[in-house]
Amino acid sequence: MPLADDTVYDVTPMTLDKNESKIAILSEIDLLSSFKLEEGIVSISFFVLAIAWIFSDPGFIPGWIEWFPEPGFIKDGVPAMLIGIILFIIPGLYAEETNSYKVRAYTIHYHFIRSR
Repeated sequence: MPLADDTVYDVTPMTLDKNESKIAILSEIDLLSSFKLEEGIVSISFFVLAIAWIFSDPGFIPGWIEWFPEPGFIKDGVPAMLIGIILFIIPGLYAEETNSYKVRAYTIHYHFIRSR
C-alpha cells in the first residue's frame, strides 16, 4: 500500500548465509557501548520488582503481602511505586548536564522523565 506521498518501498527480505549473518550480528554488537552502572541499577530494580510481584501472594506459600495487618490494602502498584521512588534516590555516576562522571548524579533525573 503506498504511503501518503505515493512512494512505494521495497521490503523484500535480505538473504544472508550463516557466516554473513554471524558477521552482521557481531558487527552490530561491537557498536553497542558497555553496560553502564545506571543500566545495571535499573536492571536489578526491575528484577527485584518482578520477584516482589511474583511472591506477593504466590498461592503455594504465604506471600510477603500477609506481613501487613490489612493484606488487601497492598496491591501490585505499591512495589512499583517504591522501586520508582528508589530509582530517583540511588546515586549514579554519570552527570548528563556536564557529560562527565561524578558521584552525586542520580540514576533517574526528573528532567529526563519530564522531557519524555
